[in-house]
Amino acid sequence: MGYGWRKHPVCSNAHDWLVANKPELQKISMCWGDSRIGNVLYKDYKASALLDWEMASMGDPLMDLAWGFAVDECNSLGLGVPRLDGSMSQSEGIEIWENKTGLSAENINYFRVLALFKFSVIMVRVAKRLIFNEIMPLDSDFHLNNFTTEYLDSEVTRVSKL
Repeated sequence: MGYGWRKHPVCSNAHDWLVANKPELQKISMCWGDSRIGNVLYKDYKASALLDWEMASMGDPLMDLAWGFAVDECNSLGLGVPRLDGSMSQSEGIEIWENKTGLSAENINYFRVLALFKFSVIMVRVAKRLIFNEIMPLDSDFHLNNFTTEYLDSEVTRVSKL
């Protein structure tokens, strides 16, 4: 049982878009890979540790920024849960990130699609495992239709018009 993402129409389309639109990397550095608030430990209201490094890689630092945005949106909008009051907007996050890193977020749309593509491939695999292990019904189409892949599809459509 492979990931099977190449047979998934949304993932396949997104992959083609990513290949056709790959930007020049502004910098290559160590990327965390799973940058999200649930993977940060705090002490005295300051980050004291970063957890879950199994998706770490070398790449453009925008990968981490985009992943954090994508996961936040999928875990709120995708589940029908409003974001917490006072949560930082993406534009605020980008402004802080650019000021702290001295880098440009000009290519954030590409890396958002990449993050959603990676998250969608993970969701395809998770759904297939749930079906295989009979946790979900055999006739479930969750591997094809879930918020992550729907959001990926809408993002590819949106950025293709830019």
